[in-house]
Amino acid sequence: ALFKARKKATDLEYFSDRYSVIMPENAADICREAIMQRNCVSDYIEDHARSRTTILFVRKTDSLRKPFVTMEVDESDHRIEQVYARFNELPEAEVYRFLEEYTRKKWLKMNPIQLALRRNIDMDEDEELPDDIQEYISEYVKREIGGSHMKDPEPGKYIQLTLTDLYPEVFRGAGRAF
Repeated sequence: ALFKARKKATDLEYFSDRYSVIMPENAADICREAIMQRNCVSDYIEDHARSRTTILFVRKTDSLRKPFVTMEVDESDHRIEQVYARFNELPEAEVYRFLEEYTRKKWLKMNPIQLALRRNIDMDEDEELPDDIQEYISEYVKREIGGSHMKDPEPGKYIQLTLTDLYPEVFRGAGRAF
């Protein structure tokens, strides 16, 4: 009953052409996910049921029943906390690009750098992030963080910041003129 109430009260499901985000309907869905993904998501059953966290499944839209990526969202902070593929591996970079779209549509926050580094902590010292993830993070940093307008001004000079500069996640795609 708690799962059904959560699903009904939460508007975090999303369907696109390539990927979709769905909420588990019951504890068995989470157990199945844990078994097929070989992860510890079953430890979150009670927390999800009692709204202490939110577990979501990212699926390829053409195969919604097949586990692909497991995601945790902190609804109190409106932030994606974890995103893992099978065996707690990082998903492919294309999933992060989809999650950028998803976060805009659902008014959530996501920091793909933190998400990737969180997994990196568990990796061996000599292991590196996959090339596609490294490329995606570089692209993300240039696009979202590294604009020339945010660089330090010359000594004695000042810069004017806009709301777009300070809160790019809110105004992304809105353009500069309001």
